[in-house]
Amino acid sequence: MTLNLERRLRLNTEIEHRSLYTWAVNEIDADGRVGTDQIPWPWNLRFVGTSAVAAATLDASDGSDFGRAKPPAPTVTRRGIIRVTLEPKTPMSMFGTSRTIEAAFLEIVPSTNYGDEVGCTAWGCPSYTHEVDFRDETTADTLTFTMTVAPEDFAAYFELVTAGRVDHVELRVGGLAGAYSEWSPSIETDLVKVLAADQWHVVDVSASPTFEPPRLGPVGSALVAFRRTLKLVG
Repeated sequence: MTLNLERRLRLNTEIEHRSLYTWAVNEIDADGRVGTDQIPWPWNLRFVGTSAVAAATLDASDGSDFGRAKPPAPTVTRRGIIRVTLEPKTPMSMFGTSRTIEAAFLEIVPSTNYGDEVGCTAWGCPSYTHEVDFRDETTADTLTFTMTVAPEDFAAYFELVTAGRVDHVELRVGGLAGAYSEWSPSIETDLVKVLAADQWHVVDVSASPTFEPPRLGPVGSALVAFRRTLKLVG
């Protein structure tokens, strides 16, 4: 597997204006630092859905080996998922690249699927190329939010989507670990850089070896809204 990264990453603790921030992540190429210091971005990020799919699966398996005279009774597992393709309203880019993230998704699952607690997490990775059946395939830069909800809430959302009673889905997240931007006195920014798990993004932390910059994972707050717009006659 080859990661499609253009730059290396380095933790910077030699900050000139330390009253504003004390550390940053920098992108580095063969000529030195590229761009500005990137520090955690705590403010809200907004995404709008462009398509939605609701899927239910039923898995029945007796777990037996071939040849057994009397296999045990099958175990039935039911799972459901709502997958929304998202458009970030603030441009986003994976660290180490100049590309804009175009593959962003929201996955909504009931807590009974995997016994997870209710909440929201984020996962992502930069583009990579790998070999499949002697052919090279390249994945896009990807960002996925997983929202786990109570079963009754999932059932309500599932019914809205499958019945076609939704024409607008919006996701707002705040305090997203792994989201960075340059320092600004505003709560808006022109670009957010994303730092994925360490197997995707290696950061040189030799400047402060005991410090690990925040990466994708926890989401401080998340709000998903399903809406239907009706034309009124009056």
